[in-house]
Amino acid sequence: MAKGVESVVAKEYAEGEASFELALESKKEDKKATVYLNQVKKYVQAKKEFEVKDYLGAKKSIQEVTKAKDGLKEILTVAEKLEKEIDDVQKDISENDGKLSEATGLSEAKKYQESNAILDPLLGKNLDRMANDFKIKCEELKKKNDSALEGESQQVKEKEAKEAAEASAQTPAKLISNKDDAFNYIQVKMP
Repeated sequence: MAKGVESVVAKEYAEGEASFELALESKKEDKKATVYLNQVKKYVQAKKEFEVKDYLGAKKSIQEVTKAKDGLKEILTVAEKLEKEIDDVQKDISENDGKLSEATGLSEAKKYQESNAILDPLLGKNLDRMANDFKIKCEELKKKNDSALEGESQQVKEKEAKEAAEASAQTPAKLISNKDDAFNYIQVKMP
């Protein structure tokens, strides 16, 4: 038991687990060794779940560590630290998901610039803790917005060119009011 506690303090959880298992082999009904062993196993499981972005599973596992009755105090400190980190990540995920939903809604309402104004800061963040497809969704929406904005810009340019051509066609009739204007128009337009 002492060796197991030392191992946990040194953050050598595999050795701690092995030591508590040995303690249980010599004294099968030892409640303290059972609680300590379960705490270490659940802590290691929570770390693994956290690393693969299974934050709900990690939260559940870490709560089993922190809520164990008569548990190993030495593991509580690291468990509480991990639990806070899980909470922070879940808060970030919730905020970022909300921002992506808002950007998607704006894009669907054809408010592409407003949508991009939300996406640009999101894409500038470190999104490693987010679900694997989160960044892809943001990038695809940004690409869709940029494409739509480019299309709108092209339509505006074409409309302006058409209006300019129509105005140009009508301009000579309005401006030509004497023979000098007519002569200049012919020189420029009909060489």
